Amino acid sequence: MKSYAIKIQMLILAVLSTIAVQAQVKVEAALDSALIHIGQQTTLTANIAAPNNQVVNFPQIEESAQIVPGIEVVAVGKIDTLAADNGLKLKREYILTSFDSANYQIPPFEVEVSGKRYQSAKPMNLKVVSVPVDTTHLQKFFSEKDVVDADFEWSPLFWALVLLLPLLVVADVWLLRRAKRNKPIRKKVVVQPKQQPHSKAIDEINAIKQTEFVTKEEEKTYYVKLTDTLRRYIKERFGVDTEEKTSSEIIQAMEQVNDETALAELREILSTADLVKFADLSTSLSEKDRNFMQALDYVNNTKAEAPEPEKPVVKEIVLEEDAMRRRRTLRWTLITLLSIMAIVLCIYLCIEIYEML
Repeated sequence: MKSYAIKIQMLILAVLSTIAVQAQVKVEAALDSALIHIGQQTTLTANIAAPNNQVVNFPQIEESAQIVPGIEVVAVGKIDTLAADNGLKLKREYILTSFDSANYQIPPFEVEVSGKRYQSAKPMNLKVVSVPVDTTHLQKFFSEKDVVDADFEWSPLFWALVLLLPLLVVADVWLLRRAKRNKPIRKKVVVQPKQQPHSKAIDEINAIKQTEFVTKEEEKTYYVKLTDTLRRYIKERFGVDTEEKTSSEIIQAMEQVNDETALAELREILSTADLVKFADLSTSLSEKDRNFMQALDYVNNTKAEAPEPEKPVVKEIVLEEDAMRRRRTLRWTLITLLSIMAIVLCIYLCIEIYEML
């Protein structure tokens, strides 16, 4: 008996819960305009009210489909969900149109809530009418018009391209004529005048002075550079081969061309340098400065009379075979590119002129 009582109670609860859900679910649907002309549009708005714990499924209506024969769906809007005090409110819009004049009846809007179907209260009526045309007064209709020529203006870009075309053609022809000559490619170079021996020696001695020499090895390097500079100067100035000569041999060779003052300065510099290089002699800063000044004095006292300053000379030289080959390849590549550009530009201008006329 108890089991029957429990089953009856459960059945009553299920019926009551179903009735409560049905009472809470509400479906409303309406058209914003019940009368339209052929081709006009109207909006069907569906509003659904349901409890929070229910799942609402709208009907699957696609765009371009017919909701009823003769009424086409133009667009389907998104579902708007709003929270209410006693549940949810959902809204969706459907844009409809028709191209046949008639009276249409759209059935009640149907949705599915948690597996059960619910409909709006009543169907919706839509009247589609045609546009009236007065065929008895033909004078109201305008006759067809003649073709009106639009104002035409050449753009600045068009004129720029027109001017560019002959420039490309002239440059291409000029390069092509030079390429066909097949002459050796010459290049102009500027030959700077040779620097005088005394000027070069003074520059090198001043550069040595700017270098700091602190350690013993650096001190030896100082004197090696100083004496090497003097050796090159003597060779270029007097033609004496100093590369294989010792210091004493250089002094002996210079006795024929230098006076005693110059020889004394040269002798002191070379002898001090030999002692530093071979006898590990350490010189003070003042001795280094003294030798530096002696080297400058020797060069200045023995330099040749200043000739007239030579000017840079421009000479034409013939490029080597590899350089000429690279130049010719570059020239033909440029000719090809200019030809392609000229052809493409010519075709483009012809098309533009044809379309504008």
